[in-house]
Amino acid sequence: MLSARDLFELRRAGLPVCVPAGLGSSFVVDGIEAEMDAEWGGSYRIVFRGPGGQWVMVEAAAGGVGDVFPGASTEEFTHPVFGESAVEFYDPGSEPVDFRSRWMRGDQEFPVFSVAGGGLSVSDAVYLARSLQVVDA
Repeated sequence: MLSARDLFELRRAGLPVCVPAGLGSSFVVDGIEAEMDAEWGGSYRIVFRGPGGQWVMVEAAAGGVGDVFPGASTEEFTHPVFGESAVEFYDPGSEPVDFRSRWMRGDQEFPVFSVAGGGLSVSDAVYLARSLQVVDA
């Protein structure tokens, strides 16, 4: 899924690298951005592309994030590590994504993680958000 080069790039952000464990082998890395900001700390974004136009994005940040916009519908779930969260689902064309999870965090305020994307069913989107796991700390 993530190559050694991908992990090297993501480590620049100084954050644990997380990906959805439920992301199948038909999804491939399409883009990675990682940075370290003097004021807000590290952040990264990983975009995966799948079949039929499906895509998933994982974002992480050490600080400086705002709330996730409420969607047209919401599905709540419990993440095994990050606890209570939800995925917001948006009307077509109202946001650049079809869905976005609320920022997930462990027992500290930061870092935070989110899963977003498009072209997936409600159940698949929730499954992927719930399956987010650390692959490189």
